[in-house]
Amino acid sequence: MALTAHFIDNDWNLVKKVLNFCPLDGHRGVDIGKGVESCLNGWDIDNILTISVDNASANDNAIYFLKIIYANNHISLLHRKWIHIRCAAHILNLVVQDGMKNVDESIENIRYVVKWVKKSGARIEKFKKCAESARCASTKELVLDVPTRWNSTYLMLDVAEAYEHAFYRFDLEDATFGNEIRKKNHLVTTSEDWVKARKLSKIREVLREQLQCDIVKEPPKDQYLYDIAKVMKPKFDKYFGDIDSMNLMLYFALLLDPRNKEMFLDIVLEDHYGMEGKAFVELKKTHIKNGMQEVYDDYVRIHAPPIPFSTSNDPTSSTSHDFGDRLRNKMKASQTSNSSISELDKYLGESVEPFNPNVNFDILT
Repeated sequence: MALTAHFIDNDWNLVKKVLNFCPLDGHRGVDIGKGVESCLNGWDIDNILTISVDNASANDNAIYFLKIIYANNHISLLHRKWIHIRCAAHILNLVVQDGMKNVDESIENIRYVVKWVKKSGARIEKFKKCAESARCASTKELVLDVPTRWNSTYLMLDVAEAYEHAFYRFDLEDATFGNEIRKKNHLVTTSEDWVKARKLSKIREVLREQLQCDIVKEPPKDQYLYDIAKVMKPKFDKYFGDIDSMNLMLYFALLLDPRNKEMFLDIVLEDHYGMEGKAFVELKKTHIKNGMQEVYDDYVRIHAPPIPFSTSNDPTSSTSHDFGDRLRNKMKASQTSNSSISELDKYLGESVEPFNPNVNFDILT
């Protein structure tokens, strides 16, 4: 098992580092949990914000084990309430792969012809000549995907679809091409395959729109993509369909971007849940803000410096100095207990930073 950590280094750079490869005695959740605990103890690390894992049941049990182990740690944020973070990239891949099952045959056909061409330098050179003869506008090199990474499949389709006529010409000029493909129980790509490929290569732009059509019962703009979205939606809803089923820290991160704050949160919630009505949107917003306030209050508990005691009993202090310190300490105590003037509320109440898509915004600076 590989353990990877994300942290901020001394120069304020976000760093991703493989910390260790941990041998496990077994594959149960408790075994995984013990392995992680052993590594953390070895590195003298006891302050963990989150652990990100995929959705395997063994990982769920491992997180449960670690929650119990670290629950009473006084520097544990909310007693490890936020320790379990599902890997968003993994979940998204599962969602999209579910939709792809409907069109696997077309994808497999395209994947195989791309793989066949890329197998040798001679085939690649011949394919380039076919592309020139077919007057294909693209000059990109063919890309073979990794089936478990949905974005790489779309990249493969996006590049390949521009060479549709080059593949047809290759089949005409090289009999081996079609014969070997058929021997492997695949088909030389058809016009229908390329129609599907073009639609799928653009699905990132229209997937969310198609999912919303299902929610609000609007007629879909494209029945083919709509059918794919319908297959994806149950798993999408399981992890992202409602605030209660997703990781609230995604919303906390949105609020902590000084270009967003509450103004953008309002827009996001209205866009996602507006069909449910304004009261529902406000309920979700309150739920998010209460969760963030809870996290903030616990950070105060862990990190806020203690309020100094009054020096009124110190015989060396002047009366006026004692009086001023006592009242200021009283004011500090009032500020600490009054959440309406917390640093969090001050931050959220300030105006947002201007958003400029042409500027590389670095939040750490």
